[in-house]
Amino acid sequence: MLSFLFLLVSVLCASDLKLTYTSAVDGSEQPYRVYLPETAVQAARMPVVIAMHGTGGNESTLLEDPRYEKGAIRKAADKYGFIVVSPFGRGITEYRGIGENDVLCVLAEVRKKFPIDEDRIYVTGHSMGGTGAAYLALHHPDLFAAAAPLAAAYSFPWLAANAQHVPFLWISGAADADFYQKGVAIGVERMRALRTPVETVVIPGEGHFGPVQDFDRVFAWLAKHKRVAKPEAYVFEVDTPLHGTAWYTAVKRIAKPGRIGVVKYEKGALQLENVAEIAYSGDGPVRVNGTEVFKRSIPAGQELLLTESGGKWSGKLRVHKPEDLTVYRRYPAALAPADLEMTGPESKLARWVVQAMQAATGADVALYNRMHYRGLPLKAGAVDIVDLIQLSRPFDQNLVTVELTGREIAEILALNAKDAARAVTCSLAQLEPARKYKVALEGQVPERETISFGGRFRTMPFERTNVSFTMALYGFAAGRTIQ
Repeated sequence: MLSFLFLLVSVLCASDLKLTYTSAVDGSEQPYRVYLPETAVQAARMPVVIAMHGTGGNESTLLEDPRYEKGAIRKAADKYGFIVVSPFGRGITEYRGIGENDVLCVLAEVRKKFPIDEDRIYVTGHSMGGTGAAYLALHHPDLFAAAAPLAAAYSFPWLAANAQHVPFLWISGAADADFYQKGVAIGVERMRALRTPVETVVIPGEGHFGPVQDFDRVFAWLAKHKRVAKPEAYVFEVDTPLHGTAWYTAVKRIAKPGRIGVVKYEKGALQLENVAEIAYSGDGPVRVNGTEVFKRSIPAGQELLLTESGGKWSGKLRVHKPEDLTVYRRYPAALAPADLEMTGPESKLARWVVQAMQAATGADVALYNRMHYRGLPLKAGAVDIVDLIQLSRPFDQNLVTVELTGREIAEILALNAKDAARAVTCSLAQLEPARKYKVALEGQVPERETISFGGRFRTMPFERTNVSFTMALYGFAAGRTIQ
């Protein structure tokens, strides 16, 4: 206790700290910044805003880069009494995989060092950081009080229901690139349809950096909200078990990997869709899909492990095992007998990716462009869900499908083959020229035209599927051998 008080007094005497933590993933020292407002010494518990940089930035960008009106975020922190925490996030990861782990580990470090208010943890960020803010808040809705993505690129619409208790403020510039507007609009549309607390601000005449010119507005909005720590009811959409924990429930197995699992909770009653196993730590008695499974209260320190078999649910008490979000690999999904790389014209990993996209969408053909790939190869051995996220980074959007003839597909492949950096992998070796094919593509293709279509794509109709890129990889990998 004395050592904690000594640390507390020593750090509160400073206002702007450059810190590091040792990553358990690889033993590296990872940097982060902490800005303490002038009111920090007087406050018992401090609200925290996690502020995340954009592509090419670092932990100091939001505090020092002139494009962010140097010092503006400090002034807002002083005015509203927020601790500002800015992690590095391993560079260009979109705060997924190892980037997400760094954010959660930094938050754990901040909890140890400072007296923070657990009901007032907020998340914001710019560009990549705005996309990351949405990603984190929608995957961990029980952790954050509110989220303010600034100039985000996309919005994870398959998780929109998770914003039921996490208010969102999306801010963009009206003159920003079109794909930023489209990427956010699809998620906002579903949030509004589900009546979640969502607001949008489009700043007239401003481009990509317009949303970061007024941190006072952002912090004033965040300060209005407190975390809903114990909701009486909630809906939680789960894309993989890695992000399956919120409030009283932790999805351990999805019945059909690659499809969304849904948890609907209301006062001890659970309505489950595409869930095979779930841990429940709320109040009893417990009903699952209308049938009483457990008649008593759940003792303190225990949880009920609910398992489905043959259409029936059963429950077994066990010691409550809180999910440690800082543990990196905790959900093995598949096995890789050998390393799979994304390099070379006949990349085995790219071949596996197009097969996964084809299977997930029911398409005849899948095309995958490695031009914007920033992921990591799969190493031989156990493949964890987080390894699939590392593979699919930075972009995770709904897959789309289009209709093309075999001749058109061949022309597209030839067009992109002229530039080695744009090399496109096709899931079919032989194409019938006159036949029409249903073709699966990454969601970024229609928004950013990351595959050259020779000018035809802007007028080409496409259908957006309900499967994200990562979900497609997880569904194709789960319980299988990847080769």
